[in-house]
Amino acid sequence: MDSLDGYISRLPQGRRRSTSPSFPTTQSTASCTVNMGKATKALKEFIASIPESKLTGFPTRSGEIWSTTEFRLDMQGMTSNREFNLQIQANRQAKITSVRGLAPQTVAGPVLVGEHEAVTAEQVRQRLSNSMLI
Repeated sequence: MDSLDGYISRLPQGRRRSTSPSFPTTQSTASCTVNMGKATKALKEFIASIPESKLTGFPTRSGEIWSTTEFRLDMQGMTSNREFNLQIQANRQAKITSVRGLAPQTVAGPVLVGEHEAVTAEQVRQRLSNSMLI
């Protein structure tokens, strides 16, 4: 942790805040690496486990497309350019504490898919992976 001293300042109750945008500002430094690592790993597993049928033929209305205890894939609605706005959000009932602490924030996305864009489920999966925010 000594190498981070230039980037992190002490806050009350043993919490630390980063003065650099590359460090989280609300997680304690001691647990951040482990917990956010668990959250990131869980998000990668979630994206990999989304059924192919849920990654094509999107609904035009907002709502949940697919969900697990930790995360949900949501259709946020159609953009003015007729694109599906897909996002993955953390669930409040998540078993992983760091995921639960992120709820109901978006943890991946937005991924925009044109209404008539020819994309495969694997391409959408890759876009979700590339848009991970944790």
